[in-house]
Amino acid sequence: MWLSDKIEDMIDNAKMKAGSKNPMTKFSYHYGGNMCGNFHTETVMPVDEKHARISISHADWHYETPKVSEYLTDIGIMDELEHVFHKHSMERWHGKKFTNMFVCDGESYGYEFKFGKAYISFYSQIYPKKYSEKLDELHEVVKKYLENAEKLPYLLAEEVKEEDGYKHYKPDDGKIRIEASRYAEGMLYHYIFNGTDEKTEYDRSVKIYREGEKEPFFSEEDKYHRTIYQHSSHEEYSKIPEQLSVGKYRLEMGEYSCEFEIVKDTEA
Repeated sequence: MWLSDKIEDMIDNAKMKAGSKNPMTKFSYHYGGNMCGNFHTETVMPVDEKHARISISHADWHYETPKVSEYLTDIGIMDELEHVFHKHSMERWHGKKFTNMFVCDGESYGYEFKFGKAYISFYSQIYPKKYSEKLDELHEVVKKYLENAEKLPYLLAEEVKEEDGYKHYKPDDGKIRIEASRYAEGMLYHYIFNGTDEKTEYDRSVKIYREGEKEPFFSEEDKYHRTIYQHSSHEEYSKIPEQLSVGKYRLEMGEYSCEFEIVKDTEA
């Protein structure tokens, strides 16, 4: 298979061993694409010199509110994932076609790895056994570290039922409003809903306040406005530089605002 210079450079960078200038900075596994519009993602990233965060998001159907679970674990998980990657030379799997089989409306399973600026990825609906057995080693590493990981706080979101999904995301209540939807991988996701009969532009600038405080602890300016059409919704997100602690917050996006709460799950 012919490789561009850019891809060759990415592969060279990906071959760096643990402890070099380009150690693994992200591992991600995801699947989705069935007839119900499901998706599932698992991401592992370092948060500091001693810890990494495992983030798992899952939804069974297109309009479902994703369920997010995040865990704090030892940074050693990054070294072990990288070891498996190099052990099986997965940098050579970048963009690989694993099988000629295609299943209409079938799920695809993808893997992504980052090493500094290098980015290696591949996906397939089916992995032959000689590949799937090697990929299983990555999942065993994540499973092992999840056993003793600390469950992190999460955003308490409204659960959207399947039968209400279409109406929720294509509203007709005559209102324009925003709603915090999930908190994952350091990102706060929020929707703006336009339930009116007219399209409108909105300011995407964001401010976040802790309960009882007058000054925002986070602000993000955006000089560009975005159009949202009638009876539709857009999902926006902001990258928060600090882990949100348990408590109540107020989110402002332009002239619109909403409240949300970060809670701690007592389950292990």
